[in-house]
Amino acid sequence: NNIAVLHAYQGQIEQAEYYAAKARSASEDKNDIANIATKGLILFRAGSVDEACIEYEKAMGLAIAARRVDLYLRAYAFLGREICRIDNGMQSLVAEGIDKASKVLEKRNMRLPREIALMREEFRADAQASEELNQNFASLVESKVEHILVI
Repeated sequence: NNIAVLHAYQGQIEQAEYYAAKARSASEDKNDIANIATKGLILFRAGSVDEACIEYEKAMGLAIAARRVDLYLRAYAFLGREICRIDNGMQSLVAEGIDKASKVLEKRNMRLPREIALMREEFRADAQASEELNQNFASLVESKVEHILVI
């Protein structure tokens, strides 16, 4: 499954599908949450966004049914990463969602899985960089126009 993910990230969709199929056939659990989420990732990278979202939602639903908060958060974070590739403005929203989950876990003396905490920081950093870029870009236009008009 991890090899399929790596191929998907590299845009090698056929290889990703091949290794995902191998992982699914090797798994005794046909509702393997990780494999279903990986199918969502591959579909995203292949450009089938609607189908990808369905697979991620299926994975998250199965994680809820299995009471596996770790797998739910992984599917949520990886879905969030793919959505942010389409719309950078979603980074803050995804990070906020993970923050809310973290607070729920803390009330129960639990912590976010390390991987999810790292991804949250990735979303925050990307959101901050996007915001700074937008501010710099906006001020660049304004300052240059003012400069031109003064001359």
